[in-house]
Amino acid sequence: MKFAAAVSLALLSGANAQESAFKKADGVLAGSYPATFPFENDNYVSVATIPGSDGHDTIDPESNDIGGYAAISYHHCNIFEYEPFGVYAGGPSPCARVYQRLFFSYWSTPYGDLIPINCTQAKVIIEGPFDGNFAGSDQVCEPASCCSYANGHVHLTKEWESQQEKWGQRYQKYGCTWMTEPAYCQILFYNVNWCHEFYEYAREQGNKQVRPFMQPCINLFDYFLSQCSNFKALGAKPLLQALKIEPDPYLNSISSAEANTALAVFYANDHVCTPIAEVHPDLFKKEAAPTDAPASGGSTPPAPPPPTPRGVL
Repeated sequence: MKFAAAVSLALLSGANAQESAFKKADGVLAGSYPATFPFENDNYVSVATIPGSDGHDTIDPESNDIGGYAAISYHHCNIFEYEPFGVYAGGPSPCARVYQRLFFSYWSTPYGDLIPINCTQAKVIIEGPFDGNFAGSDQVCEPASCCSYANGHVHLTKEWESQQEKWGQRYQKYGCTWMTEPAYCQILFYNVNWCHEFYEYAREQGNKQVRPFMQPCINLFDYFLSQCSNFKALGAKPLLQALKIEPDPYLNSISSAEANTALAVFYANDHVCTPIAEVHPDLFKKEAAPTDAPASGGSTPPAPPPPTPRGVL
């Protein structure tokens, strides 16, 4: 991601938004947001808990850098609890904690300045063609039609180009073996919901369960990581470290499955999403063949009918 440009936009948007500051949403508005991801029909789920979720009031990258940033976002974010709405909401909201340490470490950005970005002002519009694969992966869609559902939506930068380049290197480096079009597009557009327009659409529609386009739930990206040999064995700790999402002592204390879910929080933490049992029912619906569940800390569904072997990320 072109973070320098994003930081400038975030601060600009923050200056505008701070005129009214964050305010508590009314109970009806906040209460309409799902408390959990819709995992009930999926045979692969993310870990149930990530350590450190109780540090919201005390955690700080400058004075109390104990880790658990992703855990706080995972367990406590309600994107409609405070206005302006969104996953990229700092101030009193726990939603942007997973981004807090990164922005403080690289640009000394205060948590209160992480405010949903006015992407209309950025004048960046999502448009293809997209490659449809990463180096070493299957071709999962044709460039002209790939991820077409996202075309025309505003974004803060041409982030999909950066993601294409980065995951084009990471896919083989970390031994990844599985890719589909929904997973590919989820990676390209992981932070389109940093735009305030993404959730203003729900307000305009009068329904907090709608989005301009629906992304797969968190466990699809989590599953993708689990099918990379390095991440399956050790977790996505190298990326959590490189992105400065969590401090080293914390990373040393969590399991590989917890680390993968922590990175998945960075990529996909909106509970209004498409369940992976609907994205790929042949693979993820409970009666389908079981997949590789997290090694520890995960919530394993009831056993489905006898499996047929398969390999995935």
